[in-house]
Amino acid sequence: MYEITEPKLENRIGLNSLNARIPDPAKPLLVRKPRELNRLLRSVAAWATISSANRMHFEWCIDDNRFWLLQLDVEDRNSKGADPTLKPELYRNTARQPRTSAKVFLQYNIGEPTVWKKLANLNDFNVGPEPPPHRLYYTTADRVAHELNSTGGLEALSSEIRDLTGDRAVIRTDSLDKTVGAFNLPRTNTVSGNKGAEWIKQTLKAFHRLNADLNQVCFILHGYIAAKACAWSYFSPGDNLVEVDSLWGLPDGLQFLPHDSFQVDLNVEDRISLKHGIISEKLRYKSTFLQEQSDGSWRLIPIARQFGRRRSLARRSVRYIAEQTVAISGKIDGLAQIMWFCDIPPELGLGNHLPWYRSYEHIDTSVPGRPAFATAQIRTISDIESMRENSQIKKAILQIRPEVDLIRDSSFLDTVIDLAKERSLPVELAGSVLSHAYYKLKSAGVTVLLAEPYASYYRVRGRKVFRKLVRDRIPEKIESKGERVIQVRLSERETLVGLTAKLIEETLEFAKAKSKGERLGELADLLEVVYALVRASSLTLQEVNRFADQKREVRGGFEKGTVLIETSFAQPRTSQERTRQQEAATSLSSLSPVRKQGNTVLVPFYQLIASSELTVSLPFEGRLISERLEVESDGLRVFLIEGRGKEEGLSVADGQIQLRFAFAS
Repeated sequence: MYEITEPKLENRIGLNSLNARIPDPAKPLLVRKPRELNRLLRSVAAWATISSANRMHFEWCIDDNRFWLLQLDVEDRNSKGADPTLKPELYRNTARQPRTSAKVFLQYNIGEPTVWKKLANLNDFNVGPEPPPHRLYYTTADRVAHELNSTGGLEALSSEIRDLTGDRAVIRTDSLDKTVGAFNLPRTNTVSGNKGAEWIKQTLKAFHRLNADLNQVCFILHGYIAAKACAWSYFSPGDNLVEVDSLWGLPDGLQFLPHDSFQVDLNVEDRISLKHGIISEKLRYKSTFLQEQSDGSWRLIPIARQFGRRRSLARRSVRYIAEQTVAISGKIDGLAQIMWFCDIPPELGLGNHLPWYRSYEHIDTSVPGRPAFATAQIRTISDIESMRENSQIKKAILQIRPEVDLIRDSSFLDTVIDLAKERSLPVELAGSVLSHAYYKLKSAGVTVLLAEPYASYYRVRGRKVFRKLVRDRIPEKIESKGERVIQVRLSERETLVGLTAKLIEETLEFAKAKSKGERLGELADLLEVVYALVRASSLTLQEVNRFADQKREVRGGFEKGTVLIETSFAQPRTSQERTRQQEAATSLSSLSPVRKQGNTVLVPFYQLIASSELTVSLPFEGRLISERLEVESDGLRVFLIEGRGKEEGLSVADGQIQLRFAFAS
């Protein structure tokens, strides 16, 4: 497979290196014409096949007709690193727990009315025949305070949290009390039952100091979700595509790490497309993913090289997420931007893919061109301080890949934004354009570059502009494959002109057909255009056939390839001289040469069609340029006049003017 990013993205093109000629390492690799690229890549792939039993990844470019191999990575099937496709070890601790007789926490059932916004938001995900299998528990702060004030209350609360979450709890807060606020409310990472109860106790003290109404504050509890992968999905009403970005591990990794990107068109049915409606995908090389450890800390896990380019989500999973995202958008009657836990072990009883959080950020995917600046890596706060102290660095791209303890630290991103705005520096991001980090950078007015561009192409990826007359059912066929089609109809007055031009187009395509099968197809197209011309001329095929028979009877057809050379009035000659001269088989080039007539040059159509490239040298005086072109029944006439310079297509050497013509089907 190969992929081209410039001048436009052409994603994952297949080739077969079988029987390809292995290139000579001593000779340069040349690409003189675009169609030669596939042949050359086949030869490189053939060399790779005999050079290693492992898969290889090449980075390449073309400059001045030379093909350059810039980097070669060989996948070691036994390389060190994790297999991210395996179930997380921690899932065993959070498997379905038997419900205890909870005293403090109540289970929230999706669909129930509630005053707590973080619980009510889950109702947006209730779009199927069965409610989503979320397991969340909640209690008011005054209720839990009453429990803690009772004898053995702290231990009882610890035991309840442990029983409900498998001793791996995440606790959040929600509030109706303005003294507490509505944003950046306290929450834990993954904690044990003991630590969770102690955290609640300390948080209650903070609420007391604020004189908060504890009946207006809520604690929300859920178990750690040991999902194998995560995703963000995005759908805007009126669009026909769903964007899905995915990665193994925790969702926060999508903010800063290389990931996979998909575009899904739900109009493409599975029976038509084996790709589940995925019309575009970008499988980036993923070297790390974010995973939680047994002590609740986060760690960036290196991925074994042989897994780096695998899909982090199966295509059928991407399709399911896209379908649910569109359904959620329909329910809320607006934009849907959803965070997902994916590939959840069945032992947890939470389904395969669980929508978890809904964002309200409108995504701007416009990506500017990349300036020719050096790259400065920003991993820590000290990296930012060093950049700020170094006044010599005027221009640089801030490449941000924060260390693991800074991934959720909003102050880190704020500091990056401050530096970028102070120095007018662009920021390079490897993370998802659907994530909060990308949105925050763009909202602050920072120029954001993508480490591996995709968003800059995907809105128009696959766009082809034709602006040509086609068979009537062609748009219908294209739409059946999930592509968006824009079509118009010619007015009755212009249909004849359009069909006449189409006749020329099909004639040229037939002229370049090489095999019998190709000629059959092009002749069928020619015949169809003729049929349409008959109808557009208010005639019937019977009328045309009858008139054609009459002309054939009088003048004959074109089967013999007869070429008329010249005629003249009769003169007294011998009987032998009066005998009609029969010319032997000859070539068109000898019969119809390029002719210079005054200040014009006539290039017969025979010449243009007979060879793909034609160069004609003619004597001249002065400097000549082309003034205009005219298409005649005999060929293409080029008008030449004296000029002050020369243009492309006209060159001067040794008293000759050289005209170059190229035929393209």
